[in-house]
Amino acid sequence: MRTHSTPHGAAHAATHQVAIVGFSEFERETLTSFFRLHTSSATRYRLVSTLETSEILLVDADSPTALGVVQRCGRASDSICIGRAIGFIGALAHLDRPIDALRVKKTLDRLTLREPDTVALLPPFPDTVEMPLSSLSPRGRSFSAGPTWR
Repeated sequence: MRTHSTPHGAAHAATHQVAIVGFSEFERETLTSFFRLHTSSATRYRLVSTLETSEILLVDADSPTALGVVQRCGRASDSICIGRAIGFIGALAHLDRPIDALRVKKTLDRLTLREPDTVALLPPFPDTVEMPLSSLSPRGRSFSAGPTWR
């Protein structure tokens, strides 16, 4: 995930740049309105119109066109895929439809605020599960790359 820093000593909440890729006009407007109106958070999100200036992408996983654009830009690993289809295997998260703007925001919050010893595991179902690394190994810090299904 790309990060943009804020000036030292900034008294306001961290702001993350988010781009919406794909979706119907209604879905885009729903997400846009939610982010515009929801300002009572430790982390803020600003919708941007280009993939180049965004940190995180909200991608319509059911749109081959949207997936193709993101893939060509090399940004699959910066994506939260939303839809019935999986989208990208290496995405930050997968969420199912119908779109729930509050769930999207909670997912963004978990991804941008998570502790350094926490990893997002993607189960075979479309929601993200947060687990401390200590729960993955009896030694507490050992972790092999990629999900392990036991």
